[in-house]
Amino acid sequence: MSFVGRCTECGKGFRVPHDRKEWSCKSCGGVLALEAEEPAEAAAEDGAECPACGAVNPADAAFCEECGANMETGEAPAQKPAPAARKRRKGSRRGHTASSERNRENSEIRDVFQRLRKMRGFITLLCVLAGVTTLRYLVDWYLLSNGQNPLTDDADEGALLLAALLSAVPFAIGLFALRTLYSNPFPAMLAMSAVYTVQVALVFLQTGVPPVVGILVLIFMWKLTLDAMHIKQLFAKYPDNYFAKRNRGELDDGGTRGGRRRVSHKEGLSPLQWFAFGFGGLLTLGILGNAYVQLSAPVAPELEPALEEFAASWNEADPQAIATQVTDQKRASLLGVLERQSTPKRWGDDWPQIEGYRISGGGETRRLVVFDSEAGPILVNFEWSGGSEWELDTFKNFSDIAKWSPDS
Repeated sequence: MSFVGRCTECGKGFRVPHDRKEWSCKSCGGVLALEAEEPAEAAAEDGAECPACGAVNPADAAFCEECGANMETGEAPAQKPAPAARKRRKGSRRGHTASSERNRENSEIRDVFQRLRKMRGFITLLCVLAGVTTLRYLVDWYLLSNGQNPLTDDADEGALLLAALLSAVPFAIGLFALRTLYSNPFPAMLAMSAVYTVQVALVFLQTGVPPVVGILVLIFMWKLTLDAMHIKQLFAKYPDNYFAKRNRGELDDGGTRGGRRRVSHKEGLSPLQWFAFGFGGLLTLGILGNAYVQLSAPVAPELEPALEEFAASWNEADPQAIATQVTDQKRASLLGVLERQSTPKRWGDDWPQIEGYRISGGGETRRLVVFDSEAGPILVNFEWSGGSEWELDTFKNFSDIAKWSPDS
């Protein structure tokens, strides 16, 4: 004989084999109140027994209220999807964390790329300027060595060669910086900043005036040097990043799902680089064009022979010899002045003797010469019009010199 136990807490009924012990509810753990099993007919009217767990259910129940099994076939219910969903959510969180890491890495790499582009343009501009400056000093040295007029004023050949060497050093360092820009830009930028610091300091010591433009450029260079140090740290943090792959030729173009293919990646010229090359090209054409004009132009003869000839003719009181140094248009006028002021009137053959001379000023084709004489300084303009000799042009103060007399 079997018994039916009904829970005193939740009211659910269960079938138990005997009444020799106290039974507990499988649902809530409460105590079951036992009673003898009714005949099959009565049981069918009051409830139905679950074929899977034996729990008593209402007669019209399709599924067991206890285990959820089908009351007719006894098949267990399908598995609940909640645990799988929870697992997917955990995996989603892990994927979200990994995605955030990749996004942060990509953001830092993009920042590196922008800094490198800016750095590459600025280094290119400095290289172009240093190269053009070196070319200018070399061209000036060549012109000066061939007796022409260089662009640099008051410079000798040794100073021009030294200046060309000092300009070539940052040019070479700039080329090295461009070469190592995508592997380790910090050493090259540090070297360039140090060299330009020394050059700006030398200019300040020589002139006593701080070069404002040079100081601003120098500040920007040291800012880029700090950027290069930061880039070096990022290279160490992400050894397999975009730039490392680029250097190894393993750049992923992101166009395929199944695998990675190598692509060639060459950045185009930035606007600053276009400006640098254009500006440098114009400066180079200007320097070479000036050199061509200078080399094509006739070379002015030495002025000293003409001055020696004038001094000798003057001391010999020979107006005709002096007139040979004058152009045909001014020769008659000069002879009239000399003969009227000296020989017929006052000086005779005793002219004030010239004791020396010095070049006081003037340009490339016109010079003012001061002849020291007994009568005082004689100021004479000499002009070169492209011929083979310098010519006497005018006396600046002959009326004052003409007042001198041998007896004074």
